[in-house]
Amino acid sequence: MQVCQQLKESSTHKAAAFAALAFFSAAVLPSNALSAPELPLMTIDQLEYVGGFRVSDGTFGNSSANNSAGPIAYNPNNHSLFLAGHESDKSIAEFAIPAIVNSETVTDLNISGSPIQNFTEVLRQASISFGINIVVSGMIQVNNKLIINNYDFYDQSPYNSANTLVLNQPNNIASGDVDGYFSMQGGSKAAGWMSPIPADWRADLGGTHISGFSKSTSRANKDSSYGPSAYAFNAGEVANNSGSIGSIGTKPLLYYTIDKTLAPDNDMYNSSRTNTLWTNMSEANFGMIVPGTSTYMVLGSSGGHVSGVSYGEPPYGGYKGYYTNDKYDVYNYYWLYDVNDLVAAKNGLINPVSIKPYKAGEFNAPYQGSLINKVSGGSFDPASGQLYLTISDADKYQGGQSPFPPVIAVFKFSSEFKELASPDSPSDVKAVQVK
Repeated sequence: MQVCQQLKESSTHKAAAFAALAFFSAAVLPSNALSAPELPLMTIDQLEYVGGFRVSDGTFGNSSANNSAGPIAYNPNNHSLFLAGHESDKSIAEFAIPAIVNSETVTDLNISGSPIQNFTEVLRQASISFGINIVVSGMIQVNNKLIINNYDFYDQSPYNSANTLVLNQPNNIASGDVDGYFSMQGGSKAAGWMSPIPADWRADLGGTHISGFSKSTSRANKDSSYGPSAYAFNAGEVANNSGSIGSIGTKPLLYYTIDKTLAPDNDMYNSSRTNTLWTNMSEANFGMIVPGTSTYMVLGSSGGHVSGVSYGEPPYGGYKGYYTNDKYDVYNYYWLYDVNDLVAAKNGLINPVSIKPYKAGEFNAPYQGSLINKVSGGSFDPASGQLYLTISDADKYQGGQSPFPPVIAVFKFSSEFKELASPDSPSDVKAVQVK
């Protein structure tokens, strides 16, 4: 089944013919041929699967990859990934990336083997600790430090007022040398996935990196974003000054509220059966501005776009909560936004909650069965142009029992990429210094 895609018509968008011409020009002309606002919009078919690998299901340290929370962070020093372990263990480990195999059959893929660093609990190693239900929501390595975001199951204030810590020696996770927690301005709407902003867009957006979080509506919450979100911040400043900052400044670019959701007419249950954007089953787990384009791409999962959504005890089994009326009516999903809209929101010209994606729909993620294996995390390596995505619970073949470890899928974009500037480029978004 293919849920219909929705095209946004707005004065801020280029005409379709110009967008097609611009994309062709970007592919064949030098990378500096177009200024950032003129860069083309991508289509989801320009994200191409190139292979994947499996993660060992063994217990290493205090956790395993089984029921991984999903967030990952690429480490170019070791050609490896930091991976969040079982949700309840609040831990991360580092796995070397084996040779990528271009197959969508899980058993064809190489297994990572034992990790470079075992799973170690990090979320409770900070001098300030918050909550017992915290879970890793995003990670990124910047200037040889690992910035880690978290969320709380009860993510409305005041349960999770501080979201971010910095691991100062990611090559020695077990050392426990962390700074934080810091409050990221935007709170639960902001502190999740993190990705670099291409150099073309940094001045316009006022930051070097994007952070966002939208695992909202399947949780007990009020403060999270009811649709994909994006906040610009200066990750290099956070990494370099983590011993002296008090909070992390951001520029709000995109978010939604409980009263102004992405769902048309706030129809989160899809009672109309016409809502193709966001329901009570939706969650977004990774977002990035695609280099060489004007597209902010967000990936995650959604459901109920055909059968609708209900609340209570699912008739087909499971925990009380939101559920799709048809248990198969759940799928991986994408949302594509025009970065020019995010710039307008940053400059106060439009309200972030008014922005709509120019396209949204099902994302054809690999390693699927009759029920969804979700895209639950991601990390982009600008040097290689490779995007790594966590496909949760997808490896059912290592001999263990559910929950299962994820499979890591690798993608590339079918267009040229520009070199990204240093993460500590000048920015008008500043962390707040401790006085």
